[in-house]
Amino acid sequence: MLPRKLVDTKIRKTFDLIKPYIRGKVLDVGAGNCLLSERIANEMRVKVQPLDIVDKNLTKLKLKVYDGKHIPFKDKSFDTSLLIFVLHYVHDKENFLKEVKRVTKKRLIILEDTPENIAEHLYKKIWVLLEMKSTEFLKYENAEEIERLVQNLKPRKIESKRIKPLWNKFLNRSVHSLYMLHF
Repeated sequence: MLPRKLVDTKIRKTFDLIKPYIRGKVLDVGAGNCLLSERIANEMRVKVQPLDIVDKNLTKLKLKVYDGKHIPFKDKSFDTSLLIFVLHYVHDKENFLKEVKRVTKKRLIILEDTPENIAEHLYKKIWVLLEMKSTEFLKYENAEEIERLVQNLKPRKIESKRIKPLWNKFLNRSVHSLYMLHF
């Protein structure tokens, strides 16, 4: 488990990065501890629905737990959906992204670690092993593979940018990629 100060720094910097792209009702897929969801709800005064396959919620927000395959909401239920450091845990990324798109009305924001070389891949696996005690479901993609996956969703517009580590250059050595898909 990361120290709370480090977690708070990660949440703050992630929020600052994605804030300009968030509009309307928000679905936070893979919300984890829900601290980012809570910050978005409190600071932007928008409705946020955290969603995850396990309950690690540390907030008063109502987390919806689901099976990881079928998102339990109607088509186009959310103006904005978030996938913040989630894709590397997903086995079937194409179907997962299609399911997220199904419930998304306007935009999908994806922020993901995109290691550029074998050393960064290894570093990420060791880091997750230390933090979570398992790398069983871990599969990082490079930026080009994520680009291919998001193109398959046929968005009206894609904005993307590469970002140096957000929250701790010593503990997080791989580059991030941010994608904003407009439907």
